[in-house]
Amino acid sequence: MTHPHDWTAQAESLLPRIGIAGMVIVATRNAWRDPHQALALTTISRASRRAVHVAMRDPQDISRTNGMAHRYANNSDDPSSITAIVDALTTGSVSTGHCPVPLS
Repeated sequence: MTHPHDWTAQAESLLPRIGIAGMVIVATRNAWRDPHQALALTTISRASRRAVHVAMRDPQDISRTNGMAHRYANNSDDPSSITAIVDALTTGSVSTGHCPVPLS
């Protein structure tokens, strides 16, 4: 787990473990407006082909991770939304819905 203000430095310090991990899950909040989170996402996506990006509050965050194989967009970080993301990640279920904002 990293602190939002130290994303880039901590992502780089984790690179050796990211490269050998079976899966890396990165959750963001408003990364599309935070260049530090965006840089950390880019760093992680280059280090691991099995990285998963979860945009917790702002679905536009996934526009920062076009290189990641798996991306999940969420409109909220309330407990029910987190449960839905965990279910999708652990069971492979696919949720359907309409995104209220453009993602590109």
